[in-house]
Amino acid sequence: MATEAVNQLFVDWNANSRLVDDPRYISDENTSIGFAPNEGVMYVWATKPEWDRSTREEWAEVAAGVACRTVLAESRAGQDWAYAQYAVAVLGGAGGTEFLRWGTAGSCAD
Repeated sequence: MATEAVNQLFVDWNANSRLVDDPRYISDENTSIGFAPNEGVMYVWATKPEWDRSTREEWAEVAAGVACRTVLAESRAGQDWAYAQYAVAVLGGAGGTEFLRWGTAGSCAD
C-alpha cells in the first residue's frame, strides 16, 4: 500500500515528467511514507530544502490528497488497518521539518 501511494504521488506531482534535474521533481531518493503505529498516523514527507514556500504549499496539497485517499480507502477495506490519520511534511536544511497538512480519513472527499 505504501508503494502504491508514493507512486501515485509521483504521478500526481511529476505529471509524467522525466526531467529529473527539475528542482520540483520527486522520486524515491527524496520522498518517503512512514507509519507511527502507536499514534495511528501515516506520514508523507519530501526532503527538498531548495523548495520555496509556494512550491512547498503546492506539493503539500497534492501529497495530502494522496495521503487522505489512501487512509480512507485502506480504512474501508479492512479492519487490520490501524491508520486513520495522515501528516504531510517537507524536510529542509539543517534537519528542520515543516508539517504542512494533516487530517483524518473522515476529512476526505469520497
